Amino acid sequence: MIPKAEVGHDKLFKIRRLYDAFRENLKKIDPEEIQSIDKQMIPFLFRENLKKIDPEEIQSIDKQMIPFKGRIGFRQYLKDKPHSWGVKVFTRAGISGIVYYIEIYTGKGAVEISELGQGTDVVLRLVENLPRFMNFKLFFDNFYTGIDLIHNLRVEYGIESCGTIRSNRMRGAVLDTDANMKKKGRGSVDFHFERHSEVSIVKWYDNKPVHLTSSYCAVTPIDKCQRWDDTTRKYVEVDRPRIVGDYNKSMGGVDLADMFLELYRTDIRSNKWYMRIVYHFFDMAVNNAWLIHRRQCQQINVQQMSLLYFKMDIARGLVLTGVSPSPRVGRPFLSVTKRNTTTLRDGMPSESVRFDQTSHFPDTT
Repeated sequence: MIPKAEVGHDKLFKIRRLYDAFRENLKKIDPEEIQSIDKQMIPFLFRENLKKIDPEEIQSIDKQMIPFKGRIGFRQYLKDKPHSWGVKVFTRAGISGIVYYIEIYTGKGAVEISELGQGTDVVLRLVENLPRFMNFKLFFDNFYTGIDLIHNLRVEYGIESCGTIRSNRMRGAVLDTDANMKKKGRGSVDFHFERHSEVSIVKWYDNKPVHLTSSYCAVTPIDKCQRWDDTTRKYVEVDRPRIVGDYNKSMGGVDLADMFLELYRTDIRSNKWYMRIVYHFFDMAVNNAWLIHRRQCQQINVQQMSLLYFKMDIARGLVLTGVSPSPRVGRPFLSVTKRNTTTLRDGMPSESVRFDQTSHFPDTT
């Protein structure tokens, strides 16, 4: 460890090697090396359908929290998160919940901030390994959004983007006032197109005004959405511009990844902050693997494992691979025919155990 007072001090030095290795493997979420796997290790049905899994077209960037309330120099508080205290992580995820890249926030001054601002710098670092000019669509909230960011993503990276934007970042775009839009009623909309950057800015009034900006969509086509009306005590239809519908539908990738993490989180209590991050990495890797497994099963139309069974299957494989089983005494376990069951008493062992070439010879006694 380089002392804190010296140049080059790394706050993540205890997990630096694991952190870097994990981020490198997130970049290879669709490894080409899968073609070199020994074919007898893979069931025929999957072997014939293994394909390189391309990144999803629709992705989003948001903040995650690794829950931790102990003593640490870069602990953060975010009141809107389910776990308010912990280590903040900037995350890029697909619409299905697959996490493609992360960056742990270690406090102010850890990374040099350019003139574009911290939010823009975070987005540009998170998309550095995304293929250029492939029509990806990226969504983020008003912490990151700026006109320069939207423009740079389109011109330099070929990425279309959309996000909510703060009123003081709109470069003086003149839009209808809040009072006038309130008189017009819910669903009223106004927009401005900036010719220099080719970015649209839309103001939509729902319960209160909201500003959004995008490089690929604006107001039309307008659809309808259901909103609760306190006056009539029933749901009413409200006009909604396209930019709002796209944002609401596509912004939840990181939240979905958080939900999967929270279902079966490795909740081992530890006062060591780096152990909490290690557990978070393991859970995220397992969830990514399960989501890729689910996508593959949908492609070849076979039944998928549940997330719980998938994690139990991994755990059992890690425990039993290469281990010679001891003679079993007493009544044998009943075999279970359902592959999606949550019990460990399954008649079919994990593939990593079946093909480990250990103690699988016929018993002649």
